[in-house]
Amino acid sequence: YALIIFSPHFDGITRVSRHNIYPALSILVFAGLIQLYTNRSNKLINFGLWAVFLGFSLTAIWLTREEGIWIIPSIVLIIAYVVFLTYKTEQLSSVFFTRTAICLLPLLILFGNLQFVSFINKIYYNTYTVVDVKSESFLSAYGALSRVKHPNWKRYIPVPKEVRQSIYKVSPAFKELGYIFEERLKGWQKPECLRHPEPCGDIPGGWFIWALRNAVALAGYYKSGELANQYYTRLAKEINTACVLGSLDCLPERATLMPPLTQKHFKPSIEAFWQGSKLLITGFEYRINNNLVSRGTEESLVLFREITWGTLAPLPSQITQAMTIHGWAFSLKGKKIHFQVTSQQTDSLELEKLSNVLRPDVHSHVKNKTGVNYEQAKNSGFSIKSSCVESCDLFVFDDQSVLAIINLDTKERKVFSNDLMLSIDNITIGNYKQSPMQNSLNRFKINILQNIAHIYQITVPWLRSLAIIAYIISFIIVILYRKFTFIFILNTAIIGAIVARLLILAVIDAASFPAIKFAYMAPLFPLLIIFSVLAIVDILQYHNIWFKVKNIP
Repeated sequence: YALIIFSPHFDGITRVSRHNIYPALSILVFAGLIQLYTNRSNKLINFGLWAVFLGFSLTAIWLTREEGIWIIPSIVLIIAYVVFLTYKTEQLSSVFFTRTAICLLPLLILFGNLQFVSFINKIYYNTYTVVDVKSESFLSAYGALSRVKHPNWKRYIPVPKEVRQSIYKVSPAFKELGYIFEERLKGWQKPECLRHPEPCGDIPGGWFIWALRNAVALAGYYKSGELANQYYTRLAKEINTACVLGSLDCLPERATLMPPLTQKHFKPSIEAFWQGSKLLITGFEYRINNNLVSRGTEESLVLFREITWGTLAPLPSQITQAMTIHGWAFSLKGKKIHFQVTSQQTDSLELEKLSNVLRPDVHSHVKNKTGVNYEQAKNSGFSIKSSCVESCDLFVFDDQSVLAIINLDTKERKVFSNDLMLSIDNITIGNYKQSPMQNSLNRFKINILQNIAHIYQITVPWLRSLAIIAYIISFIIVILYRKFTFIFILNTAIIGAIVARLLILAVIDAASFPAIKFAYMAPLFPLLIIFSVLAIVDILQYHNIWFKVKNIP
């Protein structure tokens, strides 16, 4: 517990993300498995309550991300071991069948909870699925798009532009997205350019799934889940029919998010798996950027603290600048509009403080100019405060699409279209100052964390290496003498979970997008710490077994 709680892997949260709770959820699942074993002979009520705990922990990890399958082999192994031990003591009795049923309860709870979430989505979105990207219609559409063969294969590009152009010709449904994909969504080509040049100039695999949903939404098909499902079903049918007729050169029909794997992916997969294994054993190089400061409005910083229950990076003690944008805007169709400021330098969205302002003068002016009484113009004034002060863009959008993108460095700050009327009156840049005392305290805390991280960086790789050697020796003893402990079974389950997730990430890294990263590997680090301690404890138990086998006093 001490090794986990001080581990640097749990520090350094820079944004609210599901990755940050995934390690804790993986620990909860294994805690439930351990309790299922230790309570296997206790009262049925205790045994059953821990089975319920495991079921809800499994549900939580399954719903947090889409690839929960990696934890299933470990669960099956330990549940099977508990059932085996129960059989040895109870034989085929009513007690055995009752406890076996309780062992299967976590999987039943998982299934029931997934149906419950799907039912809620059916009520609210009129689609019976846990999450949009795992629905049958979306998987069929994505699989159909990715089954079309590439004239010039390029890593990380599941549906390159030349393939999209050929699909436009045979699929009226996909042709509806043509202008959106090729003109309005060019921003999806940028995210990986700086780090990975291979997919630059096209939409990489890690982003294509979001670009596709973005395009379908802009085309108006996300007004309801049912409408989106109908579109995806039609898209899949048109592409698959074109493949059957020979209009497109295709691979076998598929319904999955995984790009088609070829021999070209084998070597990159092995390399990615090896890279991930080295990172797990040797550890990441823990660095804390002492120059890193928190950015955003006071409201966003307070919200971050409330959601994470954590502290902020040091606030800048020097005077910091903030930009305030004054103007007016309203939708001609009466829709609610939103604003977002983005930095061109970092390509990151900035949270801003937005104030609505009454503008009767705008209402009168527009009515005189157009002859139309737009009631929404009366409350069209806005005042936006953002931490972005240079090379900034203002995004204006409604609930379905982006209405305008305005470069705030230029003098052209008016938009008059069929959907939007907007005018930026003025932009001011002001100063505000943060508390130097809080800055000093935060930097003191970061220095402590840096020292703890340095200790881990030196000691943990040796502990992991020693644990692997201990596990190998334990494995050899099990093979030779058929003697094993629950800790050995638990360690095997942990190793199985680590290997399963690494394999998934390695294949994704080879075929879709770079996945050997801290965020995706985060749940493996606490599990490896648990394994590192228990493997050493286990070898001490085998030391006693060894001497008993040899009849050595």
